[in-house]
Amino acid sequence: LFGFGAHQLGAENFSLPEAVAVDSKGRMVVVDALRHEIKVFAPDGRFLDRFGGSGFRPGQVAGPCDVAIDEQDRIFVAERSGGRVQVFGEIELPVPPSQRRRPARRVRE
Repeated sequence: LFGFGAHQLGAENFSLPEAVAVDSKGRMVVVDALRHEIKVFAPDGRFLDRFGGSGFRPGQVAGPCDVAIDEQDRIFVAERSGGRVQVFGEIELPVPPSQRRRPARRVRE
């Protein structure tokens, strides 16, 4: 139906996408083995966020090779180089600037 991403610079692109899973809101979660990242896309393919980073500490990923999402929208990421599976909570995306509440202005009397 459609495609997205490219093998070039940019957070929304890929170097070696290994697996994809879809959460209950239709968001696509893609693991990129070469960039050591987990990327999140809207149902229409628009880039939303990314997390991970190369390493062996909690939250970092070393060669992610597969992803699954359970009924509670927890994300399970298998790592080839890390030799482990990490479980991440439901995706909480930052509020876009256009939707942030602005503090009320005080009016001087």
